[in-house]
Amino acid sequence: YTGAFTENEILALMAELARLWREELISFETYAYIHLLQTTARRPIQIRHLKFEDLRKEISQGTWNYFLNIPSAKKLAITEDLYLILLNFMEYQYKKLLSLVDETFISGYKMKLPVFIDWSCLKKNIKNRNFDLSLLDKDIFHYSASSLEQNALRKFCIHQKAISERTGEIIHVTARRF
Repeated sequence: YTGAFTENEILALMAELARLWREELISFETYAYIHLLQTTARRPIQIRHLKFEDLRKEISQGTWNYFLNIPSAKKLAITEDLYLILLNFMEYQYKKLLSLVDETFISGYKMKLPVFIDWSCLKKNIKNRNFDLSLLDKDIFHYSASSLEQNALRKFCIHQKAISERTGEIIHVTARRF
């Protein structure tokens, strides 16, 4: 089936996402990516360009508001849940990076890091626990849209067993259907 998911299909998919995460059948990257797709309905090409600095929290009249600056789109209001998932995922990514480079070298550039890091490309550029920081201004360390599809979405698709109330079959998941 093609087209947007029904409300019941979204609920079934989110229940499956929670189950797969709880049972450790998917990575944190997959968990964060699927939540991001579901919540924002943005294209993978826009999501791949996200950097740490794009996640924002602002206070207005005593209330916290959460935003995501999606490239090629306006500032998007997001839920506190998605904010916390992305914040924790970015900390996870940063700690992983610190196992490869010195913190004193990267700490001033943390907010320029891509949310979804192409680790193989990054590792090829590291020499003596450093890399050319000017590369953070390019998208060389961002996953490509097809890599996101292969490394995050596909892993969810393989394991998820959510059933569509329309077809009675396992829901066919693509990024565009969100």
